[in-house]
Amino acid sequence: MSTTETDGNAADLPPAMDTFRNSEIVIMEESDAKNTNAYIDAFQRRRKTRIVAIAAGALLVLGVAVAVILGADNAAGNANTSSDQSGSVPADAAVSTNNGTIVGGIATYFTHPTLPPDNSTAAMEHGNNPGSVDDSLSNGEQQTDSKSADSSIDASRPPPSTTSLDNPISTTPTPSSAGVKTTPPVSTAVPPTTSPVVTSSPTPAPPRPTAAPTPPPVQPTTPPTPPPTPSTPSPSQPTPPPPPTGNDLKAQIVRQTSIIRAGHGLGPVRWNQDLAVKMQTWADSCPQRFGGGHGGPAGNQNLAGFAECGNNCMHVPGPAQTWWESEEELWDYDTNQSKDGNWVTTGHFQNSLDPGVTEIACGWSTCFNPNVNKQDSLVWCNYLGANNGRIPRPKISKAQIKANLIA
Repeated sequence: MSTTETDGNAADLPPAMDTFRNSEIVIMEESDAKNTNAYIDAFQRRRKTRIVAIAAGALLVLGVAVAVILGADNAAGNANTSSDQSGSVPADAAVSTNNGTIVGGIATYFTHPTLPPDNSTAAMEHGNNPGSVDDSLSNGEQQTDSKSADSSIDASRPPPSTTSLDNPISTTPTPSSAGVKTTPPVSTAVPPTTSPVVTSSPTPAPPRPTAAPTPPPVQPTTPPTPPPTPSTPSPSQPTPPPPPTGNDLKAQIVRQTSIIRAGHGLGPVRWNQDLAVKMQTWADSCPQRFGGGHGGPAGNQNLAGFAECGNNCMHVPGPAQTWWESEEELWDYDTNQSKDGNWVTTGHFQNSLDPGVTEIACGWSTCFNPNVNKQDSLVWCNYLGANNGRIPRPKISKAQIKANLIA
């Protein structure tokens, strides 16, 4: 039943019903119904507001998470770049040691350069080598020895080492400009200006010539004379000095040493008289009395036995040939050291063929040697100017060098 109908028929209702209709209970229920509808509308609005807020919060959290992930990736990339740039290059150096062992063989002796000149051990080494002096003199061969008063010759020459490190170049990522409002650049171009129009009368064309112009006379050109080319002298091998005359052991050693060096493309040696006086003083002291051995003035020294050559010194092999011939085949020209890596093996060869050597001085004597129980003829030679440079290969055959020695 509608309210209108109820109101229209209010007069027909009994008093009790009318009283109930107008009671506070009925009025309150109608009011509550209206309030309930308003509450539902408000609830719907609040729910929509919450949904929007939750969605906005979720988007904010998602954005923060993305930023954190990108930051972590950038930090890891920078750390890897820094670790790639660190490194160390190991260094290596070759060290060789020398010993003072005596190499066996016919008439060959060596003394370690660190022993004093008159060391008794060196003297005993000379005298106790079986057949050293006696056999060499009886068989016409030479006994030899070498000494370097410098520090032991380093058998190895380590190559320089050069190691390069590739350093990666790290790049810093450009921060994203997403979400940042950018202002369009303001144009600073200057508006074009209109230049005033300059009016000028046109330039009249030049009058057309009535005759062709006479060309200038052609000057004869002479090609420039090239400068004279300097003649390059062809390289020639050092020539040994002419053979001296007489029975001079000094002249024999100087000449044969120079011939051997010329065969390797090296310069000759000359006699140093001042040093020779000191060398002869040492030889005259008869070191043979104590077994013989290296001594006297310091320097790169060779020691050998010798035989009297009389008037035929220039045509017989001498100590210089013995020092060279017996050790040349043991020398490694590629590594510039003895093939076994021990300087003692080729000490005579290296002393006499050192590229820097320019002078030589010797002393010799014949004294009684108790170790061999006979007279012992020994010669000591020192070489000046040694630089331990690379010894070149022979320019001619070994047989040709030997032939030149006694020619």
